[in-house]
Amino acid sequence: MAAKPQVDAENGVKINEANVVTADVIASNGVIHVIDAVIIPAN
Repeated sequence: MAAKPQVDAENGVKINEANVVTADVIASNGVIHVIDAVIIPAN
């Protein structure tokens, strides 16, 4: 089983080691959150 992403909201919003650069960008098929890293699944 893959590890769940860790979210840290104390020093800005982070997903694992990636910082959320821009949140809530409206797209035609949903909402995008821009991060400054690539998140690759464990498997």
